[in-house]
Amino acid sequence: MVNFSERLRDDQCSKVTRFQLTPCADVKALARSLGVEVEERVLGDTTDGYLERDEFLSESGWKIVINRKRSVVRKRFTVAHELAHFLLHARDDPFYEPQRDTFSVGSEENEANLFAARILMPGRLVGGFFQEGVRSPNRLGKIFGVSAEAMSRRLNELGLN
Repeated sequence: MVNFSERLRDDQCSKVTRFQLTPCADVKALARSLGVEVEERVLGDTTDGYLERDEFLSESGWKIVINRKRSVVRKRFTVAHELAHFLLHARDDPFYEPQRDTFSVGSEENEANLFAARILMPGRLVGGFFQEGVRSPNRLGKIFGVSAEAMSRRLNELGLN
């Protein structure tokens, strides 16, 4: 299992950890606490969101833009995914150029999806609900504010299927 905490600064790791204390916590607030603004815009039908340089208005020099037309669940995952790009790829690289290709694939995208899942569905919390008898991906997805599909993948990753 990948240990992402080794790649974060201590202050960032503690902010992410505090965010993971309750299910369905405010992922936009987490982004703001890390100096990343979140902006909603109407984007194309195939775009959920992206990371964008914002050197004038945000503390970190980055902001996350999400598609206003998406569901709350989709927006939450997109913010977490783009926040993963910020923390893992862009934060300390002044030459990082985020991809805006709607169908990007590769190790950075996979890593961002995995990190986003761990932000939104902390293993300790998911495992606790599972042990208490809440085992349906639909039900768990509602508790954590994610899709049943995302929860099903997370349960498989945790070996709770």
